[in-house]
Amino acid sequence: MTKAGLCLLCIALGTLGLAQTPPIRPNTPDITTPPPLKLPPPPNPEAIGAAPLSADEAVAVALRLQPNVIIARSAIEAAAGRTRQAQSGLLPQFGLNAGITNSGQITGSRSGGSSTGTTGGSTGGSTGGGGGTVSAGFGIRTNAAVSVSQLLFDFGRTRDQVREDAALQRAATHEYTATQEDTALAVRQAYYNYGEALAQVTVSESNLANRQAQLDLANARLGAGVGAPGDVVQAKTALAAAVDALVTARAAAELDRVSLAQAIGIDPRTPLTLTAATEPEVNTADPNGLVKSALSQRPAVLAARERVNAAQYGVSAASKTNYPSLSLSGSLSARGSNNPLDSESTSVGVTLSWPFGDGGLGAGRVQEARAGLVTAQAQLTQATQQVVAEVAQSYLNLVSADQRLVAAQQGLANAVEYLRIAEGRYRGGIGAFLDVTTAQAALFSAQQTLARSTADVQRSRAALRHAIGQGATLTP
Repeated sequence: MTKAGLCLLCIALGTLGLAQTPPIRPNTPDITTPPPLKLPPPPNPEAIGAAPLSADEAVAVALRLQPNVIIARSAIEAAAGRTRQAQSGLLPQFGLNAGITNSGQITGSRSGGSSTGTTGGSTGGSTGGGGGTVSAGFGIRTNAAVSVSQLLFDFGRTRDQVREDAALQRAATHEYTATQEDTALAVRQAYYNYGEALAQVTVSESNLANRQAQLDLANARLGAGVGAPGDVVQAKTALAAAVDALVTARAAAELDRVSLAQAIGIDPRTPLTLTAATEPEVNTADPNGLVKSALSQRPAVLAARERVNAAQYGVSAASKTNYPSLSLSGSLSARGSNNPLDSESTSVGVTLSWPFGDGGLGAGRVQEARAGLVTAQAQLTQATQQVVAEVAQSYLNLVSADQRLVAAQQGLANAVEYLRIAEGRYRGGIGAFLDVTTAQAALFSAQQTLARSTADVQRSRAALRHAIGQGATLTP
């Protein structure tokens, strides 16, 4: 091409550039981010919320404050009281009776007629030519008696009742431990739920920042005349969705904080800050070993076994309802008009009691006790199966959570690289803005998955520790 042709071409291109219209700005509203959603603290916030809280610290507070733990502890006291009542039948029984009485005697006589007398004094009267007299006398008498009795032999019926209540007391102790472990698990689950929710807030904030940066990039390209108005609209739409996701994540975090405070046993409005706590690892190499450990440690199984023992003693005691019993008794009594020791007496005796005809009372007790034994044995089987199922489920959940965590970490690395490539292509003018928004959505999803998978590992570890009977154990 000649120099003249080149000049004409430059002039033509310049004319087209002068005639080009400025970029069209889309008529869309700006996107604003609302402030974080926070509940106001209570008037007197708990001291527990003043410093970052670990999972073990949260459990320790819950074991002290949770009402269901206090109720279970009271059940032990009640069971101990029943055992003590049963034991009293094997110990000497003492009694004291004492009293003061004011007794009186009224007498009357007559001659040749009739007489009348009234209490409250002495009166005399005569009718029909006769005469008579009435007299009254009153005196204070005292009496006192001390008695003692001791069961000598009843074929072990009372001892069986003591053993039954003692077994029930041990069952109540195991149930208290079970309540502690259940409370600890609930607190740990709520703790890691809240931790995940806070991580999701951080992810949503990062997503919002990325969406804002992508909107700025679309505006810059539009202003340079190389971008499309649709890119800006698409970027603003994605930014609005990011704001919505952030608001949802913040609300979920507040709800989980309320749930954690409630699980701990404090005012649900109490602000809480968490540490970077993690559950200790559980060796999952031997699933059958975990089951064996659970059956020897889980308080639910131990309590069910004690209830079977108690039911067996109950059957034994009921079967001896009609057996004779032998008791030793003695008493010392005294009485007198003014001095209670004027007259003294003592007695010692052996009593044989044999209720051989009770109208079916003993048979009914045996029938009831045997049914209770069958129920207790079935409940032990049920508790054993439940524990085995919990160990199996917790084991599978933990193994799968560990695997999903590895996959989530790999997925996040891929999503970061995908976004880097998409944004580079868009900046270079060889990629579509849709690729950027798609890559950002993939990154946001990968970050959410990683946060969820990380928390799943902690929750699964806590559940497996609970399943094998270490739920209330605090880590060093």
